[in-house]
Amino acid sequence: MYTINFDQIRQGNLQELFAVLEVELQNLGIDFYLIGAVARDIWLTALHDIPASRITRDLDLALLLSSEEQYQLLRQRLIETGRFTTSRGNSYTVVFEDGRPVDLLPFGAISMEGSVNVVGLGLTDIRVDGFEEVFEAGTQVITVNGNPYRVCTLAGIVILKLIAYDDRPEHRPKDILDISFILEHYFDIAEAEIYERHDDLFDWPDFDMGKAAARVMGRQMQPIIRRSAELQKRIETILDRQLEIGEESKVAEWLGRETRWSIKYALATLEQLREGLRDELP
Repeated sequence: MYTINFDQIRQGNLQELFAVLEVELQNLGIDFYLIGAVARDIWLTALHDIPASRITRDLDLALLLSSEEQYQLLRQRLIETGRFTTSRGNSYTVVFEDGRPVDLLPFGAISMEGSVNVVGLGLTDIRVDGFEEVFEAGTQVITVNGNPYRVCTLAGIVILKLIAYDDRPEHRPKDILDISFILEHYFDIAEAEIYERHDDLFDWPDFDMGKAAARVMGRQMQPIIRRSAELQKRIETILDRQLEIGEESKVAEWLGRETRWSIKYALATLEQLREGLRDELP
């Protein structure tokens, strides 16, 4: 169990925002977990003191819902507080009084074949592949200012970002930048566990910390994606496709954009991530 405070996330006035959101979510009995930039910054910045590579003010919440009526009621109650406004361009976004966008991303019984569609303006249809599997096996409870929150693990973040990029590669290169930043620092983050549970990697004749970290990340993703044959196939296909096209891989190119990895090294890292999905878990 980890304990942090909002100041450690370095994301501005989150405490007031959460106070308002929690009241309405609890009143409606809605389970949720944190994804996106805030989840990333909890793991990297608050818990491991690694400054974020880029600042994103959006707050993303994955909401476990049974119906669109429940979703619309939540939006209505948030607007009625007088502290949120709607977004014309996105039916899944409300905007807090300080200008911070809050994405309310529903999954569960409300979704059909990995997709959710709601009545509204602008974007009304989204993909939610992997949300339920991450909720079940890829979240961890972290106490923030005395309140427990489900937070997407780094393995869950990588899964959801791979899918988000694959759905709209022309619009989502920043998802791959986030993955590269996580992988770049993952050996330091998971060092104790790597030495304790993944010591087989130190037998490599050409041991490399970055590649070893990617291999461990793949192993961490494995129990999440194996909850669904469709999700497992989706993630494996994304990685296999990028490895097959080799140096033409846009994912490899973006992985090296800020880390300054060569295309060859980025592909080797992707290969280790893929191999981790196949490994027998220690």
